[in-house]
Parts: sequence; C-alpha cells; structure tokens
Amino acid sequence: MKNRDRAFHILALTLLPAFTAHGAIVFEKSTNVIRAPNFWYESILSSETHILAFDERQGVVVPTGRLDVQRLNRWDDIVALDARAVGSAKIDSHMVYFDKATKGKGRVSLSAEIEFDQPIVGFVADDRLFAISNPLFAPNPTHKEAPAKARWSLEENQSWTPLDVVTLLSPTRIRLNWTNESATDPLRVFTSAGPLPASARQMPRLVCIGDSITQGGKRDRTELTYRWPLAGLFHAAGLEIDFVGSRRQGLHADAVWPDREGQPFDADHEGYYGAKTASVRDKLVATLPTFSAPDIALIHLGTNDQKATDHAAAVAGPLEEIIGLLRARNPRVTVLLGHLNFNAGNALTIRPLVENVAARLTTPESPVVTVHHYRGWRENPKGDSPDTFDWAHPNPSGQKKMADAWFSALQSFLPPHTPATP
Repeated sequence: MKNRDRAFHILALTLLPAFTAHGAIVFEKSTNVIRAPNFWYESILSSETHILAFDERQGVVVPTGRLDVQRLNRWDDIVALDARAVGSAKIDSHMVYFDKATKGKGRVSLSAEIEFDQPIVGFVADDRLFAISNPLFAPNPTHKEAPAKARWSLEENQSWTPLDVVTLLSPTRIRLNWTNESATDPLRVFTSAGPLPASARQMPRLVCIGDSITQGGKRDRTELTYRWPLAGLFHAAGLEIDFVGSRRQGLHADAVWPDREGQPFDADHEGYYGAKTASVRDKLVATLPTFSAPDIALIHLGTNDQKATDHAAAVAGPLEEIIGLLRARNPRVTVLLGHLNFNAGNALTIRPLVENVAARLTTPESPVVTVHHYRGWRENPKGDSPDTFDWAHPNPSGQKKMADAWFSALQSFLPPHTPATP
C-alpha cells in the first residue's frame, strides 16, 4: 500500500532524448476498438459502438525504477497504489477510452479486446492520476483541460452504475466490459518497451477465499480475521504481498481494520459470510476475472457444510472446482487448503477428504498443500484460553493462530525474506 503522493511520481519521469517511439496498440489483432486521434492535440472522438484508443508518448525511463499504478478494477482508489519495479526499462503509454456521443440519453455497454505489442506493466484510470497537463505523455498539449468537463474515471460497482471491468487475458492483451451514460471512461495502459530487469518482478498476489472466518467484520466484536495478523507477519519479514479479491468490506460496512505502520490495511479478499463451499465456487466464476490473477490462494471452506449428508459432494467436489478456476487464471498458482478449526464432529469426516483433494491435485507447477488449523486449537469459548468467540469464529487469539499457521505453510512459496518466527 502506497501513499497518494507517490501517484504523482509519474510526473517526474524523464524522457530519453531523441528516443524513437516503438510501443503500439496492435489494432489488427484487437476487436471492437478503433484508432482515434490523440485528444490532447485534436478534438475528442466519440462512439457508441466502439472503444477508442491511441498511443501516447513512448520510451520513458522512471528515475526511481518504480512506477505507481492502480490495482486492477480498483478504480475508485487513487491512494493505495501498487509500485511496479521497472528498473531502467523504457515505458510506453497508451490511452484507451469510451466517450458516448449522446450524453445523458441512457446507458450503453461495450466490450472490446485490445492487443499490445509489448508486455503490460499496469494501469491508471482516473484523470487525477494521469495528470492532464503531464508534459511527459502529452507534451505541450493544445487542450489544457480535459476534453470532457465531468470527472474522468472508470467506475467500481455502485448502486447506480455497474463495474467497469478490465480483464488481463495475457501479458499483452486485455478485455474491456464498460458502460457509459454521460462521462468519459478512460484507461491509460503502461507497457514495457523492452525486457524488465530480473529484479523487477511485481509483488506476489495472494487471494484469501472462504466464508465468515475469512471475511470477518462483525461490528460488535474484534473480528479482523487471520488476514490482518498475516499482513503483519509479511511486513515483519520484509515481504510486499498484494492481497487481491473482489471484496474489501466485512459483514457490516462500518467495521474497520486498523492501519499498519501508518499504511492502510490491504483488505481485498474473497470471503462470504455464511457461505457454503459450493456457493463460494459459484461466486468465483463471476469474480475471479475481475481482479489480478493470484499467485497464491488460501482457501478455508467447509465450516458451513458440516451438516451436509454427503461431504464429498458438499466440500471436496467444489474445492476441486475452485482449484480448477484458479488454475484457469494462473496455471502456476500455489493453493493452500486450510483444515477446519474443529477437533470433533463432522470436521473429522471432512478432514481426510480435503487431504485427498490436495494429494490428487498437487503438481510441481501448481502445488496444493494442506494447513492444519485444528492443531492446538481451543474452540470452546468458555474453556481456558479460547480461540473463538462462539465455537466457530476466531477471536483475536484464534486469528493470530490461523495467521501463524498460514505463514509457516507459505515459507517455501514466498520470495527470499528475513526469517520470521510466528
């Protein structure tokens, strides 16, 4: 998580003198997108049937070696940015936009796929971030103000407007599913004009998938979930991990997660209060394409399936399908399956089923391992040193125990870091 001021480091980029432009949108391999004039110098082109695009200034070197970009489909957040390590690589910029010709006369939806001739580094989708007077990507513009007076920004899902979704189909190709009624929907795409340095890998992306034990956020108790102390363990080990997911809130919208070291908690997740395993599988079909493909998935499901008559069908089958969905996004994803936090009852029947799923599906390219959260677990809330509020939901002690178990199991799958003992 980065401070908002870093968003404007983009303005401090330096252009190599006499560098020839070489990054481009490959229009002949794109669908439903047409070449538009550069609207910083020409009049803006509108269309209700096509996405419009043009290549901006090229060959830019970032002095700090880090480029601030927005998180995929987190368009309302212009504060918590990701820093892409680009080293001395030259960065090209491209503008993609949807400007509706008949403003205010009903919402129009468009889809398109866009191919670039170089790998994509990241995106920004708000005019406060691409900086309209930016002398680098639009030097000496003839239009000193935005061609549209309304705020330029892609939208997250609100009650009055649907989400503008960007899906990364490959390192060089994106799909857009956007809607527009009256404003201009913009997307600046950064690509690399050459190979990034070996040290320039973006931070690993981790998704936490589960039910209430993953979502948390019940307002009448400290239900931060394992995600909050796990983020602290990453920080203590010097690891930058990007939590990803389509959700950020807890059960109650007014529940809050404290900052860490003055930085906002990275609250992205795929937790669904009260959900069964099959229900989460069904939700992931829709949500997985809307955020960056995870490198690591932590899955804790089955608590709400304990009363099922067929645990293989209720838990094991959907878990296998969830792993398939994750591998469709990233064939090399690492999957950690968390065992239920119970030491009696139907959890004992579910436990070997989960072990069997891991044993059958693990591969060298995409490991699947289990995490034994039940070990040392005290589920009785009235017992000595309990780990739950109510037999099921972890209290702060249980949240830390879960975080410690996840962190220990992750050690061989994380980048080199300072050893940390949970």
